[in-house]
Amino acid sequence: MEIPMEGLPKIFKIRQKIDAPRLGDVEKRVKDLLDSFELARKVKKGERIGITAGSRGIRDKPLVLRILISRLKDLGASPFVVPCMGSHGGGTAEGQLEMLESLGITEKSVGAPIVSSTEVQEIGRKKFGTPVYVDRNLCGA
Repeated sequence: MEIPMEGLPKIFKIRQKIDAPRLGDVEKRVKDLLDSFELARKVKKGERIGITAGSRGIRDKPLVLRILISRLKDLGASPFVVPCMGSHGGGTAEGQLEMLESLGITEKSVGAPIVSSTEVQEIGRKKFGTPVYVDRNLCGA
């Protein structure tokens, strides 16, 4: 089947440039930000805390995760990482682990277990009935 070209919108090639300001000392900035959250008042000893790790857009992500995880462990928590992405990694638990690894995010680099699964649990519904799902591993945290 041939598609007629008349009537189709014109297409232009564009290039998007996103400003990515440098934070300077990333470690200090992350630690200062964590201090502002007053985690010591909120985190309980032995508490399991899930931390999501996505596949897009954060520079120095392994470092940021390692600092956060270290702080939570210092407070007596048991943090773990959960991949947070849609179709990246082929939408499989194994593929998502591979995607994180390609970004330098491993159990060794962040200092915590990475728990990957495609099993979800419905945790509620939006105003018009659309279900809201979350990774099943996060439900017990």
